[in-house]
Amino acid sequence: MNVMEEAERQDLSLRPTYLSINFKSLFMELLDKLPIVLLCGILAGLFSFLLYANVIGPSYISTTKIYVLPQTDESTITYSDLEVGQQLTNDYIEIIQGRTVVEETIAFFDLDESYEQFCKRLTVENQSDTRILSISVEDKDPITARNLVIYLRTTAISAIEDGMSVEGITVIEEANLPTDPETSSLFIAVLAAFVVCCLMVLGICIHYIVIDRIVTADDIEQRLGLTVLGSILYENQEQSISTPWKLPRSAGRSAEDFRSLRANIEFCGAENHVFAFTSCSPGEGKSTISLRIAVELAKTGKSVLFIDADMRMSVFSDKLGIQESQKIGLSEVLSGREQADDLIYESDISGLSLLLAGKRPPNPAGLLSQNVFQSLLEKARDSYDYVILDTPPIGSVIDGAVIGQLCDGVVLIIGSNMVSGRMASKAIQQLQRANCKIPGAVLNKVRMSNRTMYGTYGTNKYYYNSYTAHYGDESGNEQ
Repeated sequence: MNVMEEAERQDLSLRPTYLSINFKSLFMELLDKLPIVLLCGILAGLFSFLLYANVIGPSYISTTKIYVLPQTDESTITYSDLEVGQQLTNDYIEIIQGRTVVEETIAFFDLDESYEQFCKRLTVENQSDTRILSISVEDKDPITARNLVIYLRTTAISAIEDGMSVEGITVIEEANLPTDPETSSLFIAVLAAFVVCCLMVLGICIHYIVIDRIVTADDIEQRLGLTVLGSILYENQEQSISTPWKLPRSAGRSAEDFRSLRANIEFCGAENHVFAFTSCSPGEGKSTISLRIAVELAKTGKSVLFIDADMRMSVFSDKLGIQESQKIGLSEVLSGREQADDLIYESDISGLSLLLAGKRPPNPAGLLSQNVFQSLLEKARDSYDYVILDTPPIGSVIDGAVIGQLCDGVVLIIGSNMVSGRMASKAIQQLQRANCKIPGAVLNKVRMSNRTMYGTYGTNKYYYNSYTAHYGDESGNEQ
């Protein structure tokens, strides 16, 4: 196998064979549309009710009952008679619903309907564990319903006596004249319209949400109107949180993506030094990317302060092995319990310092709105070349917008095929309403098959290894 074939094989091995769907995100978006779904269902049910009441009209059911066991000349009925009567029940039902009896009834009343149509409003039932047959006919006119069932019963008894050579079928309940319209059909019609409409609207919503996914960098530029600062290849990113400065060599392809993103952050302007990173929803990789950018900036000789400002659900304390008793940081500083200088960690990378989130406060947004946080950022701006902040998802809480007001820019992390364009637009609008500057967005967790031809060339393992083998990577290590 030559080198190009090996490179192509490695590229194809990364291509997904399935559609990735964030079901939690999908559920939350569907939950937002639930009022619309229910409203459409209610309107469909109301329309069905009006259609049934004004066009179809109410219907009435008249019922009569007969006893299947024929009369005998003897004064007693034997067990054999009962057994024979039980066996004949199904035969009687078939005769009553048969074409001879039904068509004779249709002809007698000169009904403009077929045998099949009449059978839809004819019901013949056998009471459980009895030899009693119930015959019912439904009609829009109650008198007609009673006349139909009486004639049908009479015709059926004659057919039974003639065809089966039995006599004396007993009528135990005469046909009634119904006074109240039948409501079960109306209820079923309204319920069916409600359920079917809800399912249809729900299906349309799911289809809209799925096809509305942000998948490529072009989607960000064309549909959201944001500059794409970087496109990060999906490649075991969870490891980079625990040891960001000791990455395995297998991370080489995405490492180039991070260096490109770092360069674009630097190109945002010499006066811009404080950047907040946020996302639309949890799980899009904002924490990983923000820390990796801080690492990349520090590797170029810059002094960098990384602030974990996600005080609601920080991941860094556990990932970095911080014990519960030592989890103090930003929340303690903002509440006045500690001084920031006493809680800043120095990392293994020269120039990189970290301030963790600390214990979760009852009101994180309230602490961030105080002057203490603004003073902390102003002091950090003067003391460090860059300040990088990891913030909570803007689609979940307001913290990211509160922090972004005090920063030089807010970078929006968007997971490929994880959020819809509508959700991303809402996140952008939330930041814009808070007067936050948005230099651009980062498309994260990109599959190799979603790369453009240029992007695939730039991140192919063969080309990357060839490049670094000759020139070495930016850390000075030869391959």
